[in-house]
Amino acid sequence: MNQDKWIYTFTLDKEVNVSKSETSKNDAGEEITITKTIKEKKPFIFKIKKPNRKIIDDGDIFYAAKVGEYLKAGLLSKSLISKRFENDGGDLSEDIKKQYTEAVNDYYNSQLELDKLKEKEGSSLSDEDKKQIDELTPKILELKNILTEFEIQRTSIYDQSAESKALNKQIFWYILALTHWNKGKENGDFEPYFVGKTFDERCDTYDKIEDEENNNEFFLSLTSKLAFAISYWFNSGNKATQKDIDDAQNSIG
Repeated sequence: MNQDKWIYTFTLDKEVNVSKSETSKNDAGEEITITKTIKEKKPFIFKIKKPNRKIIDDGDIFYAAKVGEYLKAGLLSKSLISKRFENDGGDLSEDIKKQYTEAVNDYYNSQLELDKLKEKEGSSLSDEDKKQIDELTPKILELKNILTEFEIQRTSIYDQSAESKALNKQIFWYILALTHWNKGKENGDFEPYFVGKTFDERCDTYDKIEDEENNNEFFLSLTSKLAFAISYWFNSGNKATQKDIDDAQNSIG
């Protein structure tokens, strides 16, 4: 199978009902078969298809149409929200801006120092160098988390903008259009998980599956992994690899 065809592959276990038959003999020496239905975990493989140019264009057209719908419905654009915040002194307070600048500088200086130390890795590393590496590694991770919180705080201001709402819908559009699975068959072909020729038809399939699964752990895990993987791929400029997405997922636990 051509691996270039897919953006991301993962496996999820799901509890399914399985019939198990046991044969034994009764007191009269007759064979009897008892069939029981038990629950077993079964692996299902999911793949996110790499979209061709037409699918990407369709996704962009969908996004543009949604922006227009939301603006018509009364939501503000990002530029208008930004302009309003500028008139009020900006989207972050001066104290928070100062903390953000300090965290950025600290992060890049610490990363630069760590990179220099790692260039010496091997026999040339002194005990002091190793101690610095041990101290810098968790510090950099903590600074990354701090910067992420700052970015979340900044972007949350624009969450209700027409563009942000439309982008969330575009990610959902990609989830419905690109998700494939093997139906639990080890050597089965990969088929669309959300069946339908149009966005509305695939939405109907999504709603049906959601109702059947009743928001259980399997469906919640599935939609969460799909949303993360496709969002990460999309925000990377459509360049993220399987390893990139796995590393990003592992970094947040």
